[in-house]
Amino acid sequence: MRTEVNVSINKLIDLWCYRVPSWRLHEKWGKRLLGSRYRREIDERIDRGDFEVEVSGFRLRMHHDAGRSGALGEFWDVANHFLREYGYDGLVQFVLHHVLDRLSYLMTRKYDIRTVMIKLRDWLSELSRPGGEVAKAIAQVLRFVEENADEICRDLRLSSVNSKRVLLDRLRPYAQSACAIVLMKRGYFARRGFKADFSAFRQLSSLVLRKLIAFIDENSDIFADANGVIAALNALEGKYYKAYVLALRDSGHPLLRELFSRLMRFVGRCADELGLRPK
Repeated sequence: MRTEVNVSINKLIDLWCYRVPSWRLHEKWGKRLLGSRYRREIDERIDRGDFEVEVSGFRLRMHHDAGRSGALGEFWDVANHFLREYGYDGLVQFVLHHVLDRLSYLMTRKYDIRTVMIKLRDWLSELSRPGGEVAKAIAQVLRFVEENADEICRDLRLSSVNSKRVLLDRLRPYAQSACAIVLMKRGYFARRGFKADFSAFRQLSSLVLRKLIAFIDENSDIFADANGVIAALNALEGKYYKAYVLALRDSGHPLLRELFSRLMRFVGRCADELGLRPK
């Protein structure tokens, strides 16, 4: 006889898992590892707990991040569920999801990368003990993470919601200023005055602001120290520029000058996407 059991979230997950990477970050690294075999629905199901697992005759309704509870048996039960439902690639993605979440937690503890990797290896070694396909997937994911540790850790540092929200707020006027400059360089002038055509500016700035989070994610090397970038941008406040973005170029700060170059290229690509090419 099967018994339906609703497992509480506090029992299934460690308290450390509350700060987890975004789906955008999971997707980036899932595609880097698996390419076209990556499936977004797997990450969504892990986070939403939208499945049941049979364990010793019990039907367990899984909740958020089920499997990373610290109990070896629970991890393997859930891992084998994903292996049966999605095949080996789905199992690999399941392992990667939990590894990224574990790394995110370790980094909130202010460990350096070397210590983070030591603790990650110890955790995965424990999870690998029973062997089989799950252990094979764990070994594959660990090799991948070791090869990309610096970039992954930069991304995870940047995934702090508060830091990203402040960055977005600070970058908006510079992004809008870049839109105006790109448009004028391409010949899109207002009928009167030396300023960008309003209709073209509205189209371009709308697209750029929608994609600004993606711009931050794609340039994680610049934004790895989010608080440092924010402090550098704050130091520019009070300097009068009609075109804010030129303050980045003229700041004398190597990081801000590089930010200027990349932001201008990013806005140029957005203009191309809208068909706003040079006249």
